[in-house]
Amino acid sequence: MLGPNSSFREACELRTHTTAGGGMADAEPYVLPLEDDDPEAMAIVLFALHLQNSKLPTFIKEKRTIWNMAIICDKYDCTSAFSVWVDGWADGWRRRAFRNSGHGLWLFISWTFGLGDVFTFISKKLILEGYYQTEGGKFLSKEGWNLDGLAIPNPVMEIILDIRRTAITAMIEEVLTVLKKFLAGGDGKPLCSAASPLEDCDLMILGTLIRECQVRLGIYPDHKKYLLMSVKDVHENLRSIKPRSVGADSLRGGGHGGTCYYDFYLLHNRLDRTLASIGGLELADFGSRQGLPIRRVETGAGRNPAQDEVYTPSLTLIKKLFYPRRQRQASSAHLVQ
Repeated sequence: MLGPNSSFREACELRTHTTAGGGMADAEPYVLPLEDDDPEAMAIVLFALHLQNSKLPTFIKEKRTIWNMAIICDKYDCTSAFSVWVDGWADGWRRRAFRNSGHGLWLFISWTFGLGDVFTFISKKLILEGYYQTEGGKFLSKEGWNLDGLAIPNPVMEIILDIRRTAITAMIEEVLTVLKKFLAGGDGKPLCSAASPLEDCDLMILGTLIRECQVRLGIYPDHKKYLLMSVKDVHENLRSIKPRSVGADSLRGGGHGGTCYYDFYLLHNRLDRTLASIGGLELADFGSRQGLPIRRVETGAGRNPAQDEVYTPSLTLIKKLFYPRRQRQASSAHLVQ
């Protein structure tokens, strides 16, 4: 950005300033405001890049600070140069990402710094728990984070939204398939599978099913509102369908219930399978911003040797080569002084 041959506005201003000042050492320094950058995160990045390791915090735990660091590294194209320090902090970040809220922040952090396991975990949670505030409105995480403003890459966000929409549509279609079956009837024969089949049993199931779908759940004939809900909430709502048959009040009732509800037992199983089939995204399918190696967690004797090609721990090397032996400051408070 400030290179001697750069055409960026900042570089042109710097050359003009230097020429106007005659290149003298006592000339007023050129000031470049970085008003959009978080000061504490910028200080950490600059201390790391300039090897001022005694000023670096032992650990950075605030996810907002970590996210701001990711924003800066992505913005100024210095993720690769910063990655050796990420190796030292990554395991602690993983524990926080798996335990804490703020999933939208962690998705961008994991994508920027190549934390593949975090990326998969967080993307799955967003697929299952993300929802729209209103039709055409913001897409939010379960905790209420506005995911539209968290710098999540468009290809990643598009696939998350596509998977959740496909899953919701598939679950609704499963319910409507059962409804259509009872609307169509059994070609002159009752669908009722009791020892003495009754058409009245079919009609009672159909009536209560229409009431469930149309009045209580609101998925028939229009189910647009369900596309705004989270996948988990859709699954929970649809699985709560409880039709009634002759002489039975619930799925566990006697009389006709044990056999006439077989379609709904199958429906519940299909809804459960749809939910269980949803997995997280793989970072390797997208690649982190700077093509960094995907950092995987070592699992001892069960570790796949092929992972050696994509995961090279460097924390020991960092401590040996860069960190001084004297006691380092454990707080980052000094960074803002």
